[in-house]
Amino acid sequence: MTTKAIECHGLTKRYGPQLALSDVTLAIPEGRKVAILGPNGAGKTTFISLWLGLLHPTAGTCSIRGQSPDAAIRQGWVGAVLQETVLPSLVTASELLTHVGRFYPHPLSAAGCLALAGIPELASRRVDHLSGGQRRRVAFALALVGQPRLLFLDEPTESMDLDARDGFWRQVTGWAEEEGRTICFSTHNLAEAERYADDVVVLHRGTLVAFDTPEQLARGAGVARVRFTAHGESAADLQGRLGVGIRALSNGGRFEAVGDNLDTLLRAVVPDPACSEFDPLQDTLEDAFRELVRSHDQGGTTA
Repeated sequence: MTTKAIECHGLTKRYGPQLALSDVTLAIPEGRKVAILGPNGAGKTTFISLWLGLLHPTAGTCSIRGQSPDAAIRQGWVGAVLQETVLPSLVTASELLTHVGRFYPHPLSAAGCLALAGIPELASRRVDHLSGGQRRRVAFALALVGQPRLLFLDEPTESMDLDARDGFWRQVTGWAEEEGRTICFSTHNLAEAERYADDVVVLHRGTLVAFDTPEQLARGAGVARVRFTAHGESAADLQGRLGVGIRALSNGGRFEAVGDNLDTLLRAVVPDPACSEFDPLQDTLEDAFRELVRSHDQGGTTA
């Protein structure tokens, strides 16, 4: 039987009268990379905090490898990089990692952590001399000290430029895949989630609205798009003439027809003599995410 990295049943959290998380049930096998998505206020931070033992549920249960979060953390199974991570200033990265390692039974060396984080050159650099992106990488190195089986990352690449972000994910995925470790990460970068996640959890208003692979979610989005050029036209005029939804793109003369059926869009747009340079687009995770949130709002579900 496949070991469950995390599992919850009816997981609910209230802050007084406010319902932050409502009746969430799911199970994630070990060895998966899972993106946790949702608009601001969706319950993502509460969800992660429950797994880290920083909060306790109002109702329901959650377990990590069959044990409570508190027990799993005591055994060193869990590492985390939180969005608001404050690091001591007057120490080097190596000194900080060595000190934190003393709290674990089988710590990874400071040099090993820095190598896995892709920043061995920062070993002798003082933390207060590092950029925001470099501090995030040191925080990631700290999360690896105890050699965890499960790693939680809250907006891990927020302060990183594009090259640093790509390097970070190469290190993270390589580390996870070596021994079948599990990664759960929250992000507002949907392209990042689509590229690196095996599974996607979508939360909205504290409710679980989707849990599937990025490919399956995108396939079920029901959003079709055709981009095209129409110089001297406006979105309103095109929409009235073509009978399909039209929105103007940022580069002049380019538009996007949007609907629920690609064939219908092509039949509307292609015959028009003002339209050219057609580019039918595949559904993306971003399309699916927007549609899930919109449908959930229209359904009137509140938390």
